[in-house]
Amino acid sequence: MAMAQDGSAMPRLTSFSTRDAPQGDEIDYWRQARREAYVSVRTDPVDSAFGGDITLGDYADFRLSTKRARPEEVRRSACDIAQGRGRW
Repeated sequence: MAMAQDGSAMPRLTSFSTRDAPQGDEIDYWRQARREAYVSVRTDPVDSAFGGDITLGDYADFRLSTKRARPEEVRRSACDIAQGRGRW
């Protein structure tokens, strides 16, 4: 982990954004990003103007994430739950 000028540890950051997805693949990109960041879920946008961002911070003693997204419907099946926890 890198150190800041004040000697504190800098977090390791990982980011996902639908702006990075090829045009037309935003929804599949978002589903994969959510799976990598959290857990396996089924997510469907509420409207066609969908977009979202996730930033994950891995600090020395804790982890923190921020997720911003347009409205989406999220479901997690029994099969998804049985597969266990995600990255966090």
